[in-house]
Amino acid sequence: MGDAQKPDKFRFAFKKEALPHMIEPYQEAAQSSTQQEFAAYVPEPMLVYVRSTLWDPLLLVARQQGGGGGETAVVSYDLESGGRSFMSPVKKRQTDPDDPNIHLGRDTSNDLVVPVNSISSHHCLFTPPGRSGGTWKITDLGTKNGTYIRETRLAANESAVLESGVYLRLGGNLMAYFLHPDRVWEVLRSPTQLQAMTEV
Repeated sequence: MGDAQKPDKFRFAFKKEALPHMIEPYQEAAQSSTQQEFAAYVPEPMLVYVRSTLWDPLLLVARQQGGGGGETAVVSYDLESGGRSFMSPVKKRQTDPDDPNIHLGRDTSNDLVVPVNSISSHHCLFTPPGRSGGTWKITDLGTKNGTYIRETRLAANESAVLESGVYLRLGGNLMAYFLHPDRVWEVLRSPTQLQAMTEV
């Protein structure tokens, strides 16, 4: 089989932005904008992942969007020995647009792709408030390693309210803070707060 016929094991049909994002561009945006300007730039809540060595560099790969060749590109995530901290806007990207839930999991079909081995392929759902108001909720999808709010494990397929500033444990060993946009702006403008949150 010639090189042109070999399957590309890194070719996935998913959106690059579903992967965890580097924090630095968001820091720059927060530093150079007002709270209202930042909320317009990032209108959805964020997951801020605590620094970890669990990220799988082989899964931090994305097919380039646009362009003519359909080529792949490794996302520039330098995972030094101490691990990295990332962010993910909690928003709909690539699952059924008629389903209001935002899907998180290791599988590349999710809205938030979390390339950590302890995360289930389809791990949990975030449910945004309805049009008439309400609160964000999270639902564990019957995972082996669990979804925790603080140190309380969620029962499978039962929803729990999410408040801004709460920390989650996903898969039992990956921690992330759920923050509303106003809180994200505040944390990103304060190196001390960001360090306290990501270096737990």
